[in-house]
Amino acid sequence: MPIEYEIDPGEGLVKVRCSGSFTIDQMIRHSLRVNEDPRFKPGMDTLIDFRHADLADDVEALSRYVDHSSELAQFRGSSRWACLVADEFDSDLIWTFDLVVRSRGIDIKTKAFLDESAALAWLAEPKDGMSWA
Repeated sequence: MPIEYEIDPGEGLVKVRCSGSFTIDQMIRHSLRVNEDPRFKPGMDTLIDFRHADLADDVEALSRYVDHSSELAQFRGSSRWACLVADEFDSDLIWTFDLVVRSRGIDIKTKAFLDESAALAWLAEPKDGMSWA
């Protein structure tokens, strides 16, 4: 399976690993599975490892995931998604996604990282009533 996850209730963290080729529809199905997992609690942050994966859809398909993210934020509450990426191109894609999400008032902050320890440090920072709307 190209998208796997584990939930660490103690850390309040969802850890997602993507490998190989995946589609936006697979990402949407994955996020719905996470929502239904009894270990998941609203407000949990997410670490997503995209370093060994490729998006099989074109960039325009991301608009469907932005729409889905609006629904996710209503269920999940304010959260942060730290995305591990392989290169600067992927980092730019995550940055663009974050700009679009925030421009629509969706309370999810997404940030790309090349280094896992930096991503975890960002997620460990206090949220302080997080809202980017």
